[in-house]
Amino acid sequence: MTIGMTTGCYEPSFTSCDEACSADGDCAPGHTCTSAGLCASADHASECEAPPDAAADAPSPVGTYAMLLTNQDNGCAFGSWMAGAVSTVQVAISEHAAVTIAEPQGNLAVFLDAWLGSHIFAGVETSDGVSLVLAGNKMAMKGMCSYTFDASFVATQSGNLLSGNLLYEARTNGAADCGVLTNCTTRQAVSGTRGSM
Repeated sequence: MTIGMTTGCYEPSFTSCDEACSADGDCAPGHTCTSAGLCASADHASECEAPPDAAADAPSPVGTYAMLLTNQDNGCAFGSWMAGAVSTVQVAISEHAAVTIAEPQGNLAVFLDAWLGSHIFAGVETSDGVSLVLAGNKMAMKGMCSYTFDASFVATQSGNLLSGNLLYEARTNGAADCGVLTNCTTRQAVSGTRGSM
């Protein structure tokens, strides 16, 4: 019986994406270190790249918006409220560290300062927009009812457009005199267009 044998040079087999690295020198000849920290051959490098950061790719809401506020349901029974009435306001949105800030301008800012004690909405940028709150700090009385209002702005973003709702929710001491204010919400629909940045 004859046994045939062949000889040759041994070459280790390197499979892309299964060797960790911090620089190209950590990888086999012909391979590079990808952004995911894995070795890959040139024709497989894209398979080893780190997946995109969804938060980093999300559009930033920063800018100044011309917003239309359209009165909707009036669960808190605000006086002189007309469903369907439309008002306009400029709103500047900025970011400070991890906090997103919205500042209405003009007459609305003055009104909110007088009514709620502030006009600054603060919160976070979400995966598709913003979620912001203005906690009222001016208390009012209605008989034995002590109350204020919190305002919240939740909107989704599509390019230079923001759309969502501005909610006014009463915060009370729970007294019987609070009546309709107990757990009430009044809503405005919001549609905003960002100007040139």
